[in-house]
This record gives sequence, structure tokens and C-alpha cells, in this order.
Amino acid sequence: SKVISDSINITTYHNDIKVYLSYYHRYELEEENDGVQIQAKLFTDTVWTTLYPIDGYPCESNGYGGFDEGEGIFSGEMNQWHKVYFQIDSIFFNNNFQICFKFGSNESKVYEGYYFDDVEIYTLCNPNPIEGDQSIIAYLATPEFFHFWVRPAGSNISTESMAFEYSIPNLSSVTFSIYDIAGREIRNLFRSIQKPGFYSLNWDGRDNLGRNATPGIYFYRIVAGEKIQSGKFLIVR
Repeated sequence: SKVISDSINITTYHNDIKVYLSYYHRYELEEENDGVQIQAKLFTDTVWTTLYPIDGYPCESNGYGGFDEGEGIFSGEMNQWHKVYFQIDSIFFNNNFQICFKFGSNESKVYEGYYFDDVEIYTLCNPNPIEGDQSIIAYLATPEFFHFWVRPAGSNISTESMAFEYSIPNLSSVTFSIYDIAGREIRNLFRSIQKPGFYSLNWDGRDNLGRNATPGIYFYRIVAGEKIQSGKFLIVR
């Protein structure tokens, strides 16, 4: 089955413009058998083109459920809301086109399904990738486009490492740290100036002295200029 958008038109006269699709999703699907894929086509065409997430599809189809073997799909489990990004190819600029959520299943088992929300298509001018391991999608844009948030990139329970995603709206001095249950900083992950954009960080589960963190509750905290956000996660061994 498919969920297909109305006709969309993005008119641009700039050669350096970038167009992105983003939305939040969570899902529970039979891994490799059931899946979801995002596609696009010109309004007058009949052939759909697969759109690929910035960080790739997490699974490959085994050839059942309406997808060819090896095709990238969203499948398995994503228990928390997670934002995904797709770059729209320039062939769709200055044309009417449509976006499609394609759902496939071999119908052998029943799982919770696929949920998505807050679908957006937007443009960024003068893209300027920021170098560094922390950057996943970081482009110069109008500051009001970005919001300030931070969250684990997946579950907030881990056996060792933990990945985080965050966004900052303005050029800021950014500090990202990990604290134990007593409020002591055990690891400083990042301290530098960053431009507006989306970023990710990985914590390897070690403190500032290289020791493995003991099981328990920990807190992550990001400071960007005068803005502060934090959250809680759990390490189990």
C-alpha cells in the first residue's frame, strides 16, 4: 500500500539551493520481511524513484513484502520518535512532483506497524558543510529554521556506548557533557564553537580517565550559549 502526497512545487532560481524532506517516525515491523520506503516522482510520470535517508536505510529487504531483494527499507524496531532527513534531487525542482510512503508486508506476522508525523519539505541556500566527526547534517541557513533540542539517537538504554543528536539555532559556544547520578561530570564530549545545524555525538561509555562507566543512571547536558537542555539515560551491563 502507499500514502501519496498532493502535488508539490518547489520553484527556485538558485544553482546552490538544497531541498530536504524530513519527518519523525517510530515503528515495529518484521525485520527484512515488512518495511517502508520513501519515493518520489514527477506528477506526470508513472515511475517512482527511491529517496535515500541521509544516514541510509537501516535494513535490506529479503525480497518479500513488495520490495526487491537488497532494497533499502525501514524495518525492525525504532521504539522512540526519531527524525529522518532526505535530500530531494534537483530533477524535481521547478516541477510538480509527489512524495510516497510505500508500505510492504509478507503478511505472515502481525506487528505494531509504522507511524510518522510532522512531514516537512524545506530549502537551504548556500550550503556549507561543517567539518568534524560530530557533523551529520550541518549547513548554513537562516537561524530561525533551526530549533534547540537534544535527544538520544535511538533508545535511552544501552549496554555500552550511546549516540546523541542535537540541533542549535545560532552560532554558539557549545559544551556537551555526561554526568553521573550524583551530578558529577564524568565525561566532556565536546567543547567548541558551532554554526546553526544538526549534529550527532557518540559516547563510548568511558569517563575522562578512560575507565568504563559503571551500570546506572546518567545524564547528558548540552549548553549552547545561554541555552541549556538535558536528559536521562541508563547504562546496563
